[in-house]
Amino acid sequence: MFERGFKTWCERYAKEMRTKLGLRPSDRLDPGHQAQEVDVSVDGLMLLTGYDRLQEEEVNWLAGCLLLPRDTLVYIKRRRIELADAAAIFGVSRRMLSYRLAATGVNRQFA
Repeated sequence: MFERGFKTWCERYAKEMRTKLGLRPSDRLDPGHQAQEVDVSVDGLMLLTGYDRLQEEEVNWLAGCLLLPRDTLVYIKRRRIELADAAAIFGVSRRMLSYRLAATGVNRQFA
């Protein structure tokens, strides 16, 4: 699916960006941005233009790394923060948190 090394690059990039923003692993990332341009149908539905499935998957993976980098997941597990509480603290869904814990191997590390 992804090119070799892409996931590692995302983790490193996320860590670098969070450091530049002055965020520690225990800090929540507030995306706080707005789209520059959005096409909307007459029915009020957002329209996607130029959808590329691989790029969408890459963006999703990078977003997960930025919102919940591995260091943050380790922080959550070390402090035994409940999933619901951690999801609320970091502003993500429980599903996203559970997915990242499994996909990064942090669940296995703390099993």
